[in-house]
Amino acid sequence: MDGVTLSKLKYGARLSLVALIVLLSLLFPPLALAQDPVDPDPPPPDVEIQAVQGVVTLTNTEDSRTHKVYYQVADSYNASNSMPLLVAIHGYSGTGQGQLNLFGVEANSRGWMLVAPDMHNHYAGHPDGQYALAWSGAQQDIVQAIEYMLTNYPKIDRNRIYIAGGSMGGLTTLVMASKYPDIFAAAAAWKPITNVADWYNHIVYVYRRQSDGLPETELAKQIRREIDPSCSPSGSILSNGSINQQYVTGCGTPNAEPLEYQRRSPVSMPYPSRNLPIHLWHATGDNLVTYAHSVNLLNSFNPYRSTPIVLDTVNTTAAQCNDNGKNHCYNPPPLLDNFGLPATNIFTFLSAYTRDPNPPTTLSIRTDESKPYFWLDIQQSGGAHWTEVSASFSCGANPVSVTVNDTNPLTLGVNLGTVPKAGSAGLAQAGLGMSAIKYSVKKDNGAATQVNYTPGDYLTVSNIDQSVTITAINAPGTCPLIFMPLVIK
Repeated sequence: MDGVTLSKLKYGARLSLVALIVLLSLLFPPLALAQDPVDPDPPPPDVEIQAVQGVVTLTNTEDSRTHKVYYQVADSYNASNSMPLLVAIHGYSGTGQGQLNLFGVEANSRGWMLVAPDMHNHYAGHPDGQYALAWSGAQQDIVQAIEYMLTNYPKIDRNRIYIAGGSMGGLTTLVMASKYPDIFAAAAAWKPITNVADWYNHIVYVYRRQSDGLPETELAKQIRREIDPSCSPSGSILSNGSINQQYVTGCGTPNAEPLEYQRRSPVSMPYPSRNLPIHLWHATGDNLVTYAHSVNLLNSFNPYRSTPIVLDTVNTTAAQCNDNGKNHCYNPPPLLDNFGLPATNIFTFLSAYTRDPNPPTTLSIRTDESKPYFWLDIQQSGGAHWTEVSASFSCGANPVSVTVNDTNPLTLGVNLGTVPKAGSAGLAQAGLGMSAIKYSVKKDNGAATQVNYTPGDYLTVSNIDQSVTITAINAPGTCPLIFMPLVIK
């Protein structure tokens, strides 16, 4: 932590500064895309509240670069109140401060804590983090922001942590829901990008003006640089009336970097968040991030869910949005730019849910990196790739079974005992509640070996190629048998 700034939040006093910034931006526009931002920050509302606002600089654990985290402490916060935490995720060309402007009044009126990190980019040439596109370092920005709030404000309810965002913020919200389902109680996303490759292709092939407008070319370049920081794209999307092939097969395109596009796209990870309540909002006439993104996510996720994701469909007009034809301005109630259209209130939806601190009996995971999920710790080997794990647990005669699909040898840790372990963001994750301290472990086709298990640790099995079986020894009265076959393809 490099620095903290605190201030009383009086929104009305900032309007003159905002007006000055707007005037300067009109007189001295810095870049073509800046004249036509994708999802700009809202101005501070003209309302005075007495919440405390702060900003802290944190160092990212993935690449040691710094990023700012903006937060708001509800004026009702005290040592006796337990209150929810809303994690607000900014959009493309947005900031954490903009999310405080957007959510601050309502969060404070409801007695909610609020945190909004500035996500930093993979491509260091854009240090403000406005184009992060849900890369793994930006995910760590969010995890660290949550951990900072939990550490410094202990009365935050660990079982009422919510995440919400629109556009790129919706993309990141849904990726976080799949990568960190053990943190959140519910997630809300509106006008979300759900497939980054589809969005890039939409920019290149569809979302162009009559001529090759500079904002579209610059946007495609930004996406390519963010996907591949070594990429230096040049030229326009159109070349002599045809698509410039460097925007099709060149560096940073979906053809050149398929895995990087997949791992930033929530449609690639439908299983992990299947038990997490999620609500979507999308305008049918959105020309920048089309309505199909939300529909495709529903089709991808809902087959694996007992409670389907609900999509609120709204209709906005270009005249309402006044955003150069993008029709990408809609925000759900109670936020600004909801135009009075009937739709679910973000806070009403989120507040209906609480995270269950008990361990789930089934896990379905698709992950692009090593990390813990509830009672299971996954450690990949080799470079970046997908690992799929399905696990189920039933205490007693029925077995725990785990199936793994991985191209490389895998290491798994299972918290079999009663002592919770610290998971992502420092949240305690319960073990499976076994009382046994001796287990028989048979890996692949080898001989079984006896292992002493220390409660509070993972029982770890390394270099799994095909299968492993773990059986409890002499555990009378509680879960006498644990059977864990793993098949690796």
